[in-house]
Amino acid sequence: MELDVLQSIVSQYGVECTIRNKPLIYWCLKNRKALKWLLQHDANPNVEIWIREDKRVSALWLAKRQTSTKYWLKIRSLLHKYGGISIRFSDFVSLNIQQK
Repeated sequence: MELDVLQSIVSQYGVECTIRNKPLIYWCLKNRKALKWLLQHDANPNVEIWIREDKRVSALWLAKRQTSTKYWLKIRSLLHKYGGISIRFSDFVSLNIQQK
């Protein structure tokens, strides 16, 4: 997403809006300037991104699965700087059951 388009969307709808059921951070992963601007304006770097019906991940999780080019290393570093962590969200629950 281009920076000027991003700025227009954020001014109308805010940093946490979605486009086609994906957060803005997803659409900015391929434009470092736009991603940096979005993060500087308090976008959540760990927002859930649905990549399949049963799979939700963070932006850093996605970025780590890209090729290790210089560009993606910069994206990972930028996400880390703003508190991004690599997460694959899950709907599973873990219970500690003890017999007495």
